[in-house]
Amino acid sequence: MKGSMLALVIAVSLTAPATAQQPQDDPLGHQLFPPELVMSNQRAIALQDQQREAIMQAVRSAQAVLPELQMRMAGEMEGLLELLRAPAVDSAAALRQLDRVLAHEHQVKRTHIAMLIRIRNVLTPEQRVRLDAIRSGRPAAGY
Repeated sequence: MKGSMLALVIAVSLTAPATAQQPQDDPLGHQLFPPELVMSNQRAIALQDQQREAIMQAVRSAQAVLPELQMRMAGEMEGLLELLRAPAVDSAAALRQLDRVLAHEHQVKRTHIAMLIRIRNVLTPEQRVRLDAIRSGRPAAGY
């Protein structure tokens, strides 16, 4: 069970946008917790079995759709690059293709953020404070 959980966390972290290392000025990132941060600090935050299963389900749900979305996005990006390689770029065609790339990118990001929101909603306020402290490298009050 632990091996499959770790595999899911690794798979999502490899296919999802990088949110584990939040820039200091990322207000969205300060509110959300990537699965690898939560799962690697289970004991420190006293994660319960039900919470662990809910997080694993959130990861599985995202992983079920992310690879296909990313492959589609890569295909659309290939089409855009092909248009941009032309000696004279057809601006209208390139921008239409860019819109297709961005639509897929939007879906990838939306899926990833939805997973992170589900994970955050599983955590108690105390667990979120502790994870924020762990992430920032400072001690949390009461721990």
